[in-house]
Amino acid sequence: MGSERQSFGKEVTELFLDRSWVRARLELMSSYAEGVKEVKGRGRSAFDSDPLIRMAAERSLHMSIECLIDGCNHIIDGYAMRDPVSYQDILQIMMEEGIFDRSFGESFLPVADLRRLLAKDYDRLTPEQVWDAVEKYADAFDEARRSLEKFLG
Repeated sequence: MGSERQSFGKEVTELFLDRSWVRARLELMSSYAEGVKEVKGRGRSAFDSDPLIRMAAERSLHMSIECLIDGCNHIIDGYAMRDPVSYQDILQIMMEEGIFDRSFGESFLPVADLRRLLAKDYDRLTPEQVWDAVEKYADAFDEARRSLEKFLG
């Protein structure tokens, strides 16, 4: 059948996983995350005074999250892990399977709610929410990528 992998103290069987597809999503996520870091590096006053910087922050955050969710969901499908019921649950499964450590995973779960704001409720999104996310998650995507790359082997 597929290859075996240790995950959260149990073996999971890989049924179908296109590692190159997942890695391509992680690479794309990293390039968008660089945009988040760039916005953070410019500072709050630049963010507040230049609408293009705010738009760049929103797009970079949104696409970083989409790439992450896509990659994680592909891993879940490839290993026939339990079916997620929400975007947040996708990240929860990454913790349950030991791919994300608990402290990181719990601090990172709110990106699923941020995704909803960026993709669906953008008319309610405030500059404060965007800037808070820039500060909180600018480096978190790097940790997520390291965890996923380690799992992929």
